[in-house]
Amino acid sequence: MKEKSEQEYKKEYNKLLNIGMFWEFYPQLSGNWNVDRNVFMSSEKLQDKIRNTMVNPTPPDNFATTEQSKSNGNGIDIISLVHTDLEERAKKGEETYGERLQPFNGRNGLIDAYQEALDLAIYLRQVLEEQKGLSNLDKRK
Repeated sequence: MKEKSEQEYKKEYNKLLNIGMFWEFYPQLSGNWNVDRNVFMSSEKLQDKIRNTMVNPTPPDNFATTEQSKSNGNGIDIISLVHTDLEERAKKGEETYGERLQPFNGRNGLIDAYQEALDLAIYLRQVLEEQKGLSNLDKRK
């Protein structure tokens, strides 16, 4: 994938400003291209890299046994994001069931977890197939 020109980034910047989504994605910026250019472009370059990796990966022959390279990420702490998600799920559970999940609640937690794991496997395989399909489309171009 070729790198975008500054004009292409400026066009995206102005498009976000015009459709009113700019402040949703970039509340820290000023709305002035000359002031925001470097921050916007570096942020967009990182997002382009992430999008390209996630949407256009090279599909392996076997998803179940493919080795991956050592992690070298940088950015937000994923554990803190998961912690926040867990707290939000607990609040939703309290709203739905009137309490947080407790032991001896009349349900079989192992069956609940297994069924959730099956759903997860289905969703994961869906995304892998979609990525494989997108990768095959890109090869035809």
